Order: sequence, then structure tokens, then C-alpha cells
Amino acid sequence: EVMKECDVLIMDDADRLLSVAEVATRMRTTQPFVRELIIHGFLRAISFGKNRRVPKSELNRFFVQHLGEDLSELLAERMAQSEEAIS
Repeated sequence: EVMKECDVLIMDDADRLLSVAEVATRMRTTQPFVRELIIHGFLRAISFGKNRRVPKSELNRFFVQHLGEDLSELLAERMAQSEEAIS
């Protein structure tokens, strides 16, 4: 019997859901910093109540998009823009 590509389960963890703690560990930063990246739209996540999960593919996209940038500066700029919008 010939198997079609759509019949084969591909074992790939590209969309494994990572916790904020796992993302922080991979980025070698803190969990609050990762939460701020999520809140300010730099890193997309799936929410389950108070819990957030980041697909591994999204973290990889984030790394490619922001390679060479200072994330602290980007986050500070975004936070300042948010504060200006509220004022």
C-alpha cells in the first residue's frame, strides 16, 4: 500500500508550546522580561487564563526578527509609546 504524505504523522516539535519560564531560560533572561515582551506585542503567545504559552516556532521567528537588536531599548520605546497613548 502506498502512503500519501497527508497520512504520515511528522514528529516535529516546532509548535511545541513553551511556558514563560522555558522561554526565559532559552533567552537567558527573566520571566518578567518575557511577560513584558508578550504584553507589548513583540512575542505572541496563547493564553489559558493567567497562563501563557509561546509556540516554539514563534520564539524562533522572534529571534530571527530581532537578531542584533537591543531588546531592552525596543521594549522601553514601546512602553513609552503606550504611556503617551494613555496620556
